[in-house]
Amino acid sequence: MLEQKSGKIEYLFEDRQKIASFTPITETGWTIAVVADASELLALAKRIGALNLILMSVIVMLVGGAIFLIAQSITRPMLQAVGFARTLAEGISARS
Repeated sequence: MLEQKSGKIEYLFEDRQKIASFTPITETGWTIAVVADASELLALAKRIGALNLILMSVIVMLVGGAIFLIAQSITRPMLQAVGFARTLAEGISARS
């Protein structure tokens, strides 16, 4: 911390991971530091990450369902046309 003017360091204290952020105060010549447990600082980020994962999974399923329905609405008339063409071809070949 003394070598750097300002920044952030991570260290282990009493078997707990700590994060310290520090910066000098030019008017006094002092350096101020704020220290917190890494688990406290990262808890919200982990919660948001889990929430994002759930939300993205739901969105992927909804988009996949929409794509399936759109593809089905496009291919159903084509399959019906193929079936009609087969029936027509079988009828024509039976008359010959």
